Amino acid sequence: MNFSYSPDFLRVSALLLVVAASLPCAADDTQKDLEQVVTKAIRYLRTKGVAADGSYSRQAGIGVTALATTGLLRHGVPADDPVVAKSLKHLEGFVQADGGIYESGTFYRNYETCLVVLCFKEANADGRYDAVIR
Repeated sequence: MNFSYSPDFLRVSALLLVVAASLPCAADDTQKDLEQVVTKAIRYLRTKGVAADGSYSRQAGIGVTALATTGLLRHGVPADDPVVAKSLKHLEGFVQADGGIYESGTFYRNYETCLVVLCFKEANADGRYDAVIR
């Protein structure tokens, strides 16, 4: 059989081959970029983002503190790290008798409770939050 390909087909095929060959390199670069961003974010959260009481935004409520602390925990900062431990202690102060974890007077009880429970679950390797997250 004799096949004949148009020049446009050959050009597009060559272009696709070049793009496909470069994908693993692009993925490696993307992974490196992601790691750099995560490293910078962790540095910021540990040095400039956190307040003396362990919160990350008193104005926005405890949800932001729970999100920031969960992010640190999920990226390898241990629960006994001084910054994380202070934030966890701050969040512990909002556990309510009704089982929720929220600031009094908030309109976002469910939201705050969900975020803090996720945070406590991430920090619960030693079982310290078993009673709270049940």
